[in-house]
Order: sequence, then structure tokens, then C-alpha cells
Amino acid sequence: MSNDTPGVGVDLPYELTTSEMDLKEYQSRVLDAELRSARGSSQETTSNLFTGFNHRMAPLYAPKNVDGTGYVFWTRPDMNFSENNINQSRRMMEMLRGKRNSQSAALIGMLDPFCELLSASKGLTGFGDTFHHEVGFDNRCAFIPVLSNLLVSLTGFPDSTLDVYTSEEGMVREQWSMVDSTYQPNAAFNLNATFRNIDGDVLTTLFGLMLEYSSGVRTGLFLPRPINMYTNTIDYQMRNYRFILDPTRRYVRKYGIANACFPTNDSMGMIMNISGNQPLVTDNDQLSIQFQANVASYNDPIIIQEFNDLVRIFNPDMQPYNPYGEEYLPRAYQSMMMLTPDIAGLMNFNGYPQIDPNTYEFQWWVYSEDYRRREQELMHG
Repeated sequence: MSNDTPGVGVDLPYELTTSEMDLKEYQSRVLDAELRSARGSSQETTSNLFTGFNHRMAPLYAPKNVDGTGYVFWTRPDMNFSENNINQSRRMMEMLRGKRNSQSAALIGMLDPFCELLSASKGLTGFGDTFHHEVGFDNRCAFIPVLSNLLVSLTGFPDSTLDVYTSEEGMVREQWSMVDSTYQPNAAFNLNATFRNIDGDVLTTLFGLMLEYSSGVRTGLFLPRPINMYTNTIDYQMRNYRFILDPTRRYVRKYGIANACFPTNDSMGMIMNISGNQPLVTDNDQLSIQFQANVASYNDPIIIQEFNDLVRIFNPDMQPYNPYGEEYLPRAYQSMMMLTPDIAGLMNFNGYPQIDPNTYEFQWWVYSEDYRRREQELMHG
């Protein structure tokens, strides 16, 4: 009786393993086929495009460029929602009737990093101080997450362009031209943003606050903080950071900023419109907000540095442990951890961003205690 055990006592007419010589021969045949097709080696796609001409007009191996959508961040302004200013506005006084755990209090906290009415103690003394635990916003966050999370589209970034001087025509209608400007888009421009409106009209409340405060500063109804008045700082302006990532959403490919932004409408007119006899109004499920911006800049390495520095200013735990080290490690590295792709989904809506200036890897750091708490929630349901 024969042995039925697989691989034992059975003579196969072929070998299951490939020798190194056979592998090299196979690779040589593939390379030979690629070269004879005039497309070049698939292992040298980019270098071929850089070093020589496709004089055979052969199809290219190089794939078309594909980018990940990436991120949009709005920095927090430095509005002054002091008790004296709030008392000048019926709307603001009404908003704070909901106490510290209200949605309105969280929105005010987003716009005022030093709001004494929301502080855990008698006052906020500097960046890194936390709000009262009832306030639904992390004061160590440098940005306004609700604007990023509800963003549908953002358009209006200007191209980098050049003005050209062209001489008058000569005797035989000859002319000459030269560059007559800087390529930097330093002029004012408009950003057009569309946001998904959610139940409770969060964004109309937020933009209404911003418009009322900025106009109140203009008319003298509200007073900015003394330091902003002393330095002639416009305290309601923000910066828009735009990062385009690779398809894996790990590395920054392109980036830019729109500087000195502020909204100029709140879409309340559209919301007040009515059409038809429908009992429910669904026309205001999206809001179109226009931002005035001044100066755009693209792919300047200082943008990466300024972004990282801003995160570290608001959360001092994110300051680098070793400023001269090759790899970034936060000062509170013993109590923080970087999210890896396998656990990033578990900690979505948590974390502080950083960009590695050497590899341009977009990192998210969270407190280890928060991660362990999330794990306990999963274990115990």
C-alpha cells in the first residue's frame, strides 16, 4: 500500500522550488521583452523620463499623479469674549445662559483661547491652560475642528503668476518681453467654502459669533485684549492650512496657506427663505461661506515649521524632547504615543498633529491614558 502522506514517497515530474538561476533567467526575459517593446525598463520609469527622450513615442509605464484629499485646518482667532464685551450683546448673553456644558460655550471657547468665563480656575494665564472639564472643547487644540470636519469644498486659492512687461512695437513690429512682478500671490482674495450643516445649526451660530465680534470691534462696541490693541493685531483673523497627502494619507506632498482669513457672511438670509409647502426645510443642509484672505504661499518649508510650532504653543506637551534630534519625539513622550495605521481608526477624533520636517510624514499623537481608556471601553462594551 502506498504512502498517502503529501510530499512523502511521491516523485513529482517537476520541482516545487525555483532556483536562483531560474529566477534570474526569468527576470532577464522580462527585461528583454520590456526593452524590445521600446517602453524601457519598468524599474526605471522616472529616471527614463528625466534622462532621455521617448523618440519611439511608446506608451509610458509612469502612472498618472493621484493625491489624497488631505487636510484643511483653520487656526483659532484671539477674540476677546470677556464679561464686559458679552454684556454689550444680547445674543452673546443669551448664549451663555446654557452654562459651561452647553454647545454655545464650546463655540465661544473655540474663538477665545483665554476666555475666563470657561476656565477651570479663576483665569487662564497662558497657552496650555485647560478649560473647565464641562466645556466640550480641548483648549490645547490650536485649530477649529468643526470647520475641518464639516467642510465639503474649498475653492479660491490663487495661482502663482507673473506679470509681464512687453515693449512697444518697433519699425518691423518687433517686440520684447520680460518679467515685471514677483510670482508670490500677495494680493487679497476670496475663499469660497461649503460646509455641511448639521442639526442645531452649529455653524450658523459660530459664524454669527465671528461676524458680530469683528463688526463690534470695528464700531467700538467690543474691545480687543490690551496686548492686541498695543501691537495693532487684528484679533479675529485666522490662517488656513492646506495639506495634500499621498494616497496612503501618511506623507505630505503639497501644502499651502491662506493668510489672515475671516468670514464675511453667515448664510442666514438663505436659511430664512421659504419655497413650496413642505413641512421640513432641507435647502439649508449646506452653507456657503465666503472668507476674505490676504496673501497665499505654497510649498515653503517654513509653513511646516510654523504649523508644528503652533501645535506646540497650544499644547506644550508637544514641544520636542530633543530639538536637535533626527526624529521628532514630544517632550511628554512617556505619557504620549504616536498613532500607527493599525490603531489610528480606534482614536479617530483624537490627537495632536505634527509633520516630520525630514520625511514629511503626517503624524498624530495622543495621550497614552486616552488610548488605554478607549481599549477598556472596547473590552467592557
